[in-house]
Amino acid sequence: MNSLVRHDGQIMVNQIRRLFGRWQDGLLISLFFLAFPPMLKVLFSDRPWAIIAGAALAGGLGCGIAVGRLVSERLVYHIDHGVLAADALHRSTRLFYGGVWHGLAMTALAFLTLIVRPSTLPIGLFGYVAGGLCVVLIAIIWKASPVVSRMRLGFNLLDACHRPGTGIAAALVLLLSLLLVRERGADAMMTVAVIQTVLFTLPLTSVNDRVIRFMSTVGLGTGSTLAHHAKGFVVFVALAVTSCWLVITPAVAGAVFAISGAALLLLAFRILTYSLYSRRLAELVLFVTTGLLTLLAFTVPVAMPFCVVAILWRLQHKSAAKRWLLA
Repeated sequence: MNSLVRHDGQIMVNQIRRLFGRWQDGLLISLFFLAFPPMLKVLFSDRPWAIIAGAALAGGLGCGIAVGRLVSERLVYHIDHGVLAADALHRSTRLFYGGVWHGLAMTALAFLTLIVRPSTLPIGLFGYVAGGLCVVLIAIIWKASPVVSRMRLGFNLLDACHRPGTGIAAALVLLLSLLLVRERGADAMMTVAVIQTVLFTLPLTSVNDRVIRFMSTVGLGTGSTLAHHAKGFVVFVALAVTSCWLVITPAVAGAVFAISGAALLLLAFRILTYSLYSRRLAELVLFVTTGLLTLLAFTVPVAMPFCVVAILWRLQHKSAAKRWLLA
């Protein structure tokens, strides 16, 4: 087997063992992965084909980008700092490495799509390939242009997303979009509001894991870190909910507020997990936690708020021990 694949595979196994070392944790994660596909099937069972196809395309695109970025970052690490730099310099080894991880991801995506709606399998795979090609194209542009390669583009975009002006612009775009589809009825406005709110809240609540760990190390609490990263998001929510309530309908405003509340909760989870774990391990914890909460919302919705509070309290209690490490 490829040495890079064997090396990173062992790292992944060790991280999973570290995170789910107890048999209770293993049982919980097994139940989640067994219940997740049927839950998606029930969720999309009565939805129109166009909505399911759009969800498959978006899911495939997101998976392709995520796996493509992960593969690219790991190869850069192996070439620059890894103990297997000699192997990583070989083009055939890198291609095999990327092919293995992309193949596993596409297999998982295909398995999930076949359970939920088999007719959307080509769309999901097309989205995955498109997402992977986007990562490759961005990497080529980054290397080819000396000006672009010297820019701290990721940090600049994250900083821009946290500014109040970005929240104002996002709220204005949402309001104008709703006014344009107002004549098509309440369903069209609700669809546009949900899609655009999700698309806007994701970048507005994005964070950098190294910044989070540094802020925790120097003694800043979760509240201060959350306030620092949520300035643009808070402005967006205030303007979007108020304008939708006054100009559109209260139902649309309620949908925007509910999605924004979920995004704020996800931001709090992300801050707490990034202060405790490495980025990859934190993302795994986030995926499992949000999946379990979603499953709980469909099965026992009354217990979901209590579980959210319990998880937040536990993560906050553990992250408090990470503060003031530089003192």
